[in-house]
Amino acid sequence: MLILIFLFTTLNQDLFETEQDKDFETILFELEMLKNNPIDLNIADLKELSKIPFLKPVDCLKIIGYREKLGRFETVDDLLKIKGFNKELMERRAE
Repeated sequence: MLILIFLFTTLNQDLFETEQDKDFETILFELEMLKNNPIDLNIADLKELSKIPFLKPVDCLKIIGYREKLGRFETVDDLLKIKGFNKELMERRAE
């Protein structure tokens, strides 16, 4: 019985490591794609905005809402006008 628990625990650790590696590789791939094909915040729809890693769906909706209400983003700093977006958050996402 103890051996089965050990094997199950070991197998689960291996599976999680593989899944974490895959997630990391996926994020790196998406970042590389964004680097080569930047998304224009002034015309991107929800589907396109959701491709930006670390951007939550609610953040995407806030971007679209801001744009519909107040117009185009002139600079990246205009994102700071959106409730929930602040300098710390922007810097952390830029890393």
